[in-house]
Amino acid sequence: MKTLSRTKRKDYENYIINRIYHKLNRLDVKPVTQQYVKRSDGRYALIDLYFPQINYGIECDEKYHLEHDEEDRIRTLSIEEMLDSVEETQGFILRRVKAYESIDSIENQINDIVHESQTILINRQIKPWVVKLDAAEESIKKQIIRVEDHLEFDKITMIARCFGKNYKGYQKSGIPLGEGYSVWCPKLAVMVEGKAEAVANGWINTLSSDWNYIYEENHKKGDIRYAVGETNQYRIIFAKSKNNLGQNYYRFLGVFQFDKKHSTKSKNVYVRVATEINLTPWLNHSL
Repeated sequence: MKTLSRTKRKDYENYIINRIYHKLNRLDVKPVTQQYVKRSDGRYALIDLYFPQINYGIECDEKYHLEHDEEDRIRTLSIEEMLDSVEETQGFILRRVKAYESIDSIENQINDIVHESQTILINRQIKPWVVKLDAAEESIKKQIIRVEDHLEFDKITMIARCFGKNYKGYQKSGIPLGEGYSVWCPKLAVMVEGKAEAVANGWINTLSSDWNYIYEENHKKGDIRYAVGETNQYRIIFAKSKNNLGQNYYRFLGVFQFDKKHSTKSKNVYVRVATEINLTPWLNHSL
């Protein structure tokens, strides 16, 4: 399975992760490897296996962990990894396997984890994992999109369908909706050596770590505030990212409002005002 292949060349870790997933014997449960977790102190940690449907993580502790601080393994996060990070404080369960012990001990630890996760799955109604789910159809059916749903939209045309617009193709990053709203699908900048790097035509779009602010800059274009910011008071934002299989997709970040007070001539600031969007007005209008 492709999502489990990211642990290659780590013999003990690879054995433990695959052993747990195969013993779990549930094709409706999604496994995610090398998952970032945002800790309660604001820092990030990397865990080896994560089951998002039950918010359950497994970390394989090898001898390296006994001699080095865990943070030594954490490199600078890409924007994709930050978007996919989960909160440690929201009912998150983490179990550790002592991979440096005997094979019998490792097997017993694996059995305990499998038993616990199976019990949680039995006692909790989970939404079955579907590898290829049409996010647009699901959203249109519910007539709402929420950040917490973690939907993956393959193309901007798929997003446009949720707002009653049927495009065969669409090359722009923004879709005007009227009434002071627009859809924006930016590619967010990645931090390189502590500095944001432009992603397209000089644009630098950065997301705050708490997802509550987006900053839009373009030093080549000079005054951008009145050309961009005030014409669209509200932006329904789907950021371009990559999922755990390395596939490009767009992820809903929320509804953001132009913050005139904190914007400057060279920087537009948008503050998040909602983590869900009701699609009914646009879908009914298209009927």
